[in-house]
Amino acid sequence: MLNKKNIMNKCNECGTENVDNLKYCHRCGYELPKLKVEGIHNSVQKPTKKVDYRKLTGIIVGAITFLVAYFLVQQLLFKTPTLDKVMMEIASEINKSCPIILDGDTRLDNTMVLPSNVFQYNYSLINMVKRNIGY
Repeated sequence: MLNKKNIMNKCNECGTENVDNLKYCHRCGYELPKLKVEGIHNSVQKPTKKVDYRKLTGIIVGAITFLVAYFLVQQLLFKTPTLDKVMMEIASEINKSCPIILDGDTRLDNTMVLPSNVFQYNYSLINMVKRNIGY
């Protein structure tokens, strides 16, 4: 880096080198040419930030891949069954052993899952006479 003390201004008339802060040549008195002041501030270039689009694209693709993988793992490994599915599984298990005689007068024929999370038991009354039921 140049120091300001080292900059010399050469006289166009006699060729004598003069210190840069003089307006006239110290030997011949001729007016010295004006120095272009490209001070230290102009000679030092600020670093420009270039966007590396390949790196940015890699980061975006990596983030999207991570999110998709995370979603798939959550859905496949940690998926909790819905209430409808659980109710249907229970109804199927009960229906495997139906019909079941519950007591001397009642038989469980089957179970069903209806909309709005309704679990329905279908019974038959046995050993009953219609006139004794009380309709």
